[in-house]
Amino acid sequence: MDENKQSREVKRRLEAMLECAREQGVLLGKEHFGDNPSLHAFQELLTQRQELAAEIDELQQNQFLDKELQPLLEQIQQCDRQNQGQMRGHCQSVRQDIQKLKAGRQQNQAYTGRRPSAEGAFVDKKIE
Repeated sequence: MDENKQSREVKRRLEAMLECAREQGVLLGKEHFGDNPSLHAFQELLTQRQELAAEIDELQQNQFLDKELQPLLEQIQQCDRQNQGQMRGHCQSVRQDIQKLKAGRQQNQAYTGRRPSAEGAFVDKKIE
């Protein structure tokens, strides 16, 4: 494959990666991110990006990318930084929800106490 065609193929795959990153950002921006369809779509986009990256590596064969592709790479990196920030926010929200659940469970146990075991109890009698 000649260099121009190789460069065009790499550029096409980088543009596809940028589109995946943008779509991930849209998913992360949804109010209900975390439901099963959103997570599945996000995982599909991650898989697609990994495949594109592998194809780029195969096309490049340890060669440096053209300088004209640098702005495209910077756009991908910018989208990734924004997506990571949004993901951190979602993780923090989930942590807070877990803390609220733990506090509620502890409060509930304080009022109800422990349930007796349905299986009985072992009593050790010491024989002298």
